[in-house]
Formats: sequence, structure tokens, C-alpha cells
Amino acid sequence: MSLPLFAPGHQRGLDPVTGLPDGAALADFLADTGSEPAARPPGSDFLLLLELYPQARDAQRSLAAIQRSGAYLQALFGSASQLYSLGLGVFA
Repeated sequence: MSLPLFAPGHQRGLDPVTGLPDGAALADFLADTGSEPAARPPGSDFLLLLELYPQARDAQRSLAAIQRSGAYLQALFGSASQLYSLGLGVFA
């Protein structure tokens, strides 16, 4: 089994398992939006962290479960807000 994190051609800014934007993209987004505090009313933004524990017998099945979870969350929340994959089954 090859680990997707070390695959040649890995695109920075995207999680290689889920294909969603990664933690670096989230940090860039938060840094960009923090410079204009008066642009949005207070309480209009929120950050939700969701950690998933795949119950699998080996690493390959765990990665597949995380990939399916990312696709499900993207289908569920993708049109309402941006979803980020922070790695190891943690989504924001």
C-alpha cells in the first residue's frame, strides 16, 4: 500500500485522501478573512470541527472510510459552506 501523502505529484492545498482543501488552505482562508473584521456582522461565521473514527481492521480500509466520509460530508455541506480536511479523519 502506498501512502497518498507521499505520492509524487501531490498538490499542495488539497488533502490527498479526500481531495478536499487541507489545513494550509484553511489557515490561508482564516488569515485572509481576519484582516477585515467589519465586513461581516458578529456571529455570522462559525467553525465546526468533526472527528471521525473509522472502525476498520487495517490502514487501507481506514483511509477508504475517511475518503467516503469526506465525500459524504462534501455532498451534505458543500453547497452551504466550504469544507476542509485537516487529516486523520478531522474535518472543519
